Amino acid sequence: MQPMDRSEQQYRDLVEVTSDWAWQVDPSGRYTYSNPKVFDLLGYTPEEVIGKTPFDFMPAGVCDDIRRYFAKIAEARKPFSGLINVNLHKNGQAIVLETNGIPIFDHNSTFMGYRGIDRDITERKKMADAIVKMQQELETIVDQRTAELLKINEMLADEITIRKQIEADLRRSEQRFRSLVETMNEGLGIQDARGRLTYVNAKILEMTGYTREEMIGRPVTDFMDGKNKDIYKRKAAVRSTGDAEPYELTFKTKCGNRIDTIVSPRALFEDGKHYKGSFAVITDVSRLKRTEAALKNRERQLREKTRRLEKMNTALEVLLQKREQDRAEIEKKVLLNIRQLIDPYLEKLGGTRLNENQRALVDIIQTNLSEIISPFSSRLLKGHAALTSMELKVAQLVKQGKRTKEIAFVLNISTKTVDAHRMRIRKKLGLTNQRVNLETFLKSTG
Repeated sequence: MQPMDRSEQQYRDLVEVTSDWAWQVDPSGRYTYSNPKVFDLLGYTPEEVIGKTPFDFMPAGVCDDIRRYFAKIAEARKPFSGLINVNLHKNGQAIVLETNGIPIFDHNSTFMGYRGIDRDITERKKMADAIVKMQQELETIVDQRTAELLKINEMLADEITIRKQIEADLRRSEQRFRSLVETMNEGLGIQDARGRLTYVNAKILEMTGYTREEMIGRPVTDFMDGKNKDIYKRKAAVRSTGDAEPYELTFKTKCGNRIDTIVSPRALFEDGKHYKGSFAVITDVSRLKRTEAALKNRERQLREKTRRLEKMNTALEVLLQKREQDRAEIEKKVLLNIRQLIDPYLEKLGGTRLNENQRALVDIIQTNLSEIISPFSSRLLKGHAALTSMELKVAQLVKQGKRTKEIAFVLNISTKTVDAHRMRIRKKLGLTNQRVNLETFLKSTG
C-alpha cells in the first residue's frame, strides 16, 4: 500500500465512525464520496448519493438561494462553515443541515472540489425565524470560522516538529484531517500503542482546560483518577483486538473538576495487522449526568414528602375518629343528664294540679327538650341560616302543632306578629304561592 493510500484509508476510517455526514464533491459539485451517516440523515445509501449534487436533495425555493451562495464560495476556493440549508429526506421530510467544508487541491495546486461534513440541526431550527437569523449572520460566522481555522492551522504547523511518535503516513494526512475534526462538537484524541497522546482536537482542550503542549506526549491515564484508570486499562487491553464498544469514562480537568464522557474508540493498524494505537470520539455527558442526579434527588424528596403526608393523613384520621367518639360521648352524657336530672322533675310537675297555662308551659318545656336532642334545630339552622332567632322559635312551635293564639301566648307577642312571622318563614323557605302546609313541611325536615 502506498503512503498516500494509507493516509486516505486512515482518513476514511475516521469519517466512517464520526457522528456527522462526511462527504466529498468534485469541481462540478457532484458527490464523489459519502460516509454511511447519510442514510441516518436523509434515508439514502452512499451509493444513491454518489454522482448527484447537494442541490438535487433541496426544495426548489431553498435550492436557488443556496446554489447562488455556494457558487460565490466555490469561485473563490474558500472554506466555509455554518451554512444552513434544507434537504429532503427520502420520505419527504424536510431536514435542516449545518454544512462545513474546505477546498481540496492536488499536488499541482489544481482545485479538486470540496470536502466537508453535514450535521442534522432540525430540532434546533424548527422555528423559521431562527433559520432566517442564522442565514443573516452566515457571512460573519464564515469570516470568524475562517480566521479561527487559519489560527489553528498556524498552531498545528508549529507543533508538527515535536510529534516524533507520529508515523510518516499520519503526518502527511494530518493537516487535512485536522481541518475537519477541529470543527467537531465532540472531542477527538489519538494515542500511540503505548497509550501516549499524539493528538487532541480543540474540543478536548475546551473540555479539560489544558493546552496542547500540556497534553501531547503524556499518557492519557494522567488525566484520570484511580478508578477510571482501571476502567481504561481493561478497555485498552482488548483494543488491539479491534474492540470498539463505547464505554463511560470520567476525566479530571486542569482545575480539578470531573467531566463525565462517553468514549467511542477505534483501533489503528499498520498494514491491517500491527496495532499502532487508536483514536476515540469523546462526548461530554456531564450536564446529562447532573440532570439525572437532580431528578433522582427530586424523586427521593417527593417520596419522602409522600411518606410524611401519609403519616399525617393517618394521624388526622385517628384524630377525626377520636373527635367523633368524643362527640358521641358528649351526646350520650347530654341525653343521660336530661333523662336523669330534668325528665323526673317534669314528670312530677305534670302530675300536680296545673291550670291550663301552666300545663301548656310544661308541654312546651318537654317539647323543647326533645328538640334539643333531635337533629331538627341544627338542620334547620344549616339549611335556612337566614331565619332570625324569633322566626326559629315560631317555626319550632308550628312544627309542634301549636296554633297562632298558643304561639302568641307562649312568646308573649300578638297574633298579628305571629302571622307576620309565619309569612316571612314561608317566604324564606320558598313556600310562597305554594299549597304546602307549613307545619307539615317543617315536620318533614326533621
